[in-house]
Amino acid sequence: MGGPRKLPEHEALGLVERYGLRVPRHTYVEARGLEGLVERVRGEGLRPPLALKVSDPGVLHKSDVGGVELGVDLGELGERAQVLLERVAQRLGRTPEGLLVQEMAPGGGVEFIVGGLRDGVFGPTVLVGAGGVLVELYGDVSLRVAPFTREEARVMVSEIKASRLLYGYRGMPQRDVEALLDAVMGVQRLLMEEPHVTEVDVNPVIVYEKGALAVDARVILGKGPEKG
Repeated sequence: MGGPRKLPEHEALGLVERYGLRVPRHTYVEARGLEGLVERVRGEGLRPPLALKVSDPGVLHKSDVGGVELGVDLGELGERAQVLLERVAQRLGRTPEGLLVQEMAPGGGVEFIVGGLRDGVFGPTVLVGAGGVLVELYGDVSLRVAPFTREEARVMVSEIKASRLLYGYRGMPQRDVEALLDAVMGVQRLLMEEPHVTEVDVNPVIVYEKGALAVDARVILGKGPEKG
């Protein structure tokens, strides 16, 4: 079966959605099948502005290969999709597998990361923290080994500095803490119930005044535990 492999973006989003995380409406198209893309997107009811993202298991970070286009209208969809795929192909040295077309998330939310990994000693371990680029810049995260309760997940959230953004920091509106906790508990269940998943990062999870949206997901598959 080989070593670890990354799920394509659309499959990763589908997996986290099955565990209760709400994701933007999206569709996947193979790189060699762009004909009729506009009609397909219109037929599936996706509303612009749209985000275009390369979806390929060999691409760990889309932005590193120029694999993202934002704010795309239907009238320019075909052209910008082709430009994105050609740009990524030049950097990869091959044609990427496909393209994710996704409705852009509304503004006004606060970005968090929810993720985890299957630790060789402790087993499934879940994290929550400040999302977007802030997770790498500040390392503002809290960790727990699964299984844990929803109340323990609430404690996790309270341990990160970014949690103040959920509670009306400096006049900002309060955000839906329960929706963020739903995401934490969903990722915990995913890691506990999907033994071949060794790592999952949902970043950002955008938390609004009501609800939350998982915009990007990265899932790494391994061999899974050996049966005794």
